[in-house]
Amino acid sequence: MPDDATSKQRIDVRRATPGDAAALLDLKLRLDQETTFMMFEPGERRSSIEAVRAEIEERLASANSTLIVAAHEGCLAGYVEASGGVFNRTRHSAVVVAGVRTHYAGQGLGTRLFQALVDWADAAGIVRLELTVMTDNAAAIGLYEKFGFEREGRRRCSMIVDGACVDELALARVRPGFAASSGNG
Repeated sequence: MPDDATSKQRIDVRRATPGDAAALLDLKLRLDQETTFMMFEPGERRSSIEAVRAEIEERLASANSTLIVAAHEGCLAGYVEASGGVFNRTRHSAVVVAGVRTHYAGQGLGTRLFQALVDWADAAGIVRLELTVMTDNAAAIGLYEKFGFEREGRRRCSMIVDGACVDELALARVRPGFAASSGNG
């Protein structure tokens, strides 16, 4: 298990490439097995390397979307992706999904991924990043709040996990210094 300063330096946080498709699919399938905090249950994800490659290419071709991965020794340890709005009124915003393998948890990898995401968003002119997180995922909530995400609401019983209702928090980060009228005036 990588846990020293040397191993942290070997983890490359970068934008995904189409060549990452197989490793990204493997990462997502592993996350489905390792944690109940992701959307898919084990065995539920229906995707292929070709479909993941197409998703990566779509993100790379979009000015308001990105896919950032953390690569370690030929495998992916984590990822964060932002899918930008497609309509004129929502192009300034992106929906975020992220995951880090439990093997790499607690080593600052989420921080590195979210720093890369926020840097990309600010450079790309993205005003709003939004996500949801299960209310009992304290580590993730802390990470998001560290990067300026604020709680906007609670989605009651938004998921059923292991037969029980699970609430989610809706969080968003509005780019610091961005001020616009609400338009509701």
